[in-house]
Amino acid sequence: MKMEFQGLTYEVMGEGIPIVFLHGLYLDRESTMFFFEPQVRFNGFKRIYIDLPGMGSSIATPSASANSIFDSLKNFIVSIVGQKKFILFGHSYGAAQKSINWTIFIQLLRQHLRYDCDYKN
Repeated sequence: MKMEFQGLTYEVMGEGIPIVFLHGLYLDRESTMFFFEPQVRFNGFKRIYIDLPGMGSSIATPSASANSIFDSLKNFIVSIVGQKKFILFGHSYGAAQKSINWTIFIQLLRQHLRYDCDYKN
């Protein structure tokens, strides 16, 4: 089901532990979805495929910077995933967003959600 949160378009499939998928630069959620959905069995997982800001169906952030994209992702995960344990998967640019900002991201999640996150790179 295609949905929207603060200008970010995303699609949710399945139920269970959330996996948030971040696609590569100039791609969209469908590029990741079309790769994983027919190939992998996801029993017990809620897959959340998101269009990064300014890509796919999502609107651009006011300033085109990695920090503004990160802020959008942080707000999305805090609001949509909430206090559940989740998996964050990034491909190409999405992986760079995840890796570069992960330490900051964990600190912010702990601050906003009072939640202890595990990190495996």
